[in-house]
Amino acid sequence: MRPVSDVEASDEIRQLYTSIRLALNVPTVPLFFTYLANYPVYFTTIVPELLQNLQDEKFHALTSSVGAELSKRMKKYVPKDGEIGEWLNRYQYSPSMYHMRKSLMRVHEINTSLAFISLALREAVKGWAIAASKLDAPVSDSEKEHVVDLHHSNDDFVYKELIPFAKEAIFEEEKIENSSDVKNGNVSEIVRSSKSGIEQNLYVEYLHICEHWFSTELKKENYLYFRVISEKAILLGLNNLPHPIYSPINRVIDLVPTQKNFMDICLLLSEHFPTTSMQRVLFSGYMSF
Repeated sequence: MRPVSDVEASDEIRQLYTSIRLALNVPTVPLFFTYLANYPVYFTTIVPELLQNLQDEKFHALTSSVGAELSKRMKKYVPKDGEIGEWLNRYQYSPSMYHMRKSLMRVHEINTSLAFISLALREAVKGWAIAASKLDAPVSDSEKEHVVDLHHSNDDFVYKELIPFAKEAIFEEEKIENSSDVKNGNVSEIVRSSKSGIEQNLYVEYLHICEHWFSTELKKENYLYFRVISEKAILLGLNNLPHPIYSPINRVIDLVPTQKNFMDICLLLSEHFPTTSMQRVLFSGYMSF
């Protein structure tokens, strides 16, 4: 399965893509949404409901508060030592670190928002696998381990998509900072581009160092502990969403036309998207400093 690009999308889906980018203030539509667009009837029905939250200041206040608490826990219980600590000490007095710190906070807020959405959708459909009709029905060998073959790897979802998000955050921070001092637009652009290039390079370098650490931590019991307590915090927060998200399993069945597509989207909503979104939250929370 491949994501649906802007070029391939229908006019209605393309308009929803634009609304998602504006609501999250990101340069590209998160992969989560571009894969959901493979189910156009479901996508065009559920995304307007998701946007009600994404466009609401109360939702962003909620996700920002929860995200800050998760990041605080990561800093307290998972210290940045070794190579990561040395890297931060090396650049701690660099002016570029200010914008990078701000961009990391912004990326963590985006990831927390996406985690809220993906867990809300999972909670709406999570009972599908243990429904009585499913338990009683015979299962063929081909159905025992249903797998969705995605074009992007897990690393694309968890790590690589964070690079353009942070670069855009750095760009926006500098644009705001320079706006009051701009007298010559061309000179300003040259200065801004030079600064942002340094900061973006630092960010990518820092991301790769943290990625190496995080990929190791994923295999440890400590990660499972943080995954559980972090997911619990988000699940508790779902009760405070300003707008309800209505996606029960019978609605998914009605909006997805074939049995194979139904199995695919159930796996994405109940397993793949929630798992990768939680990994992103913990990873970006750890990167914050």
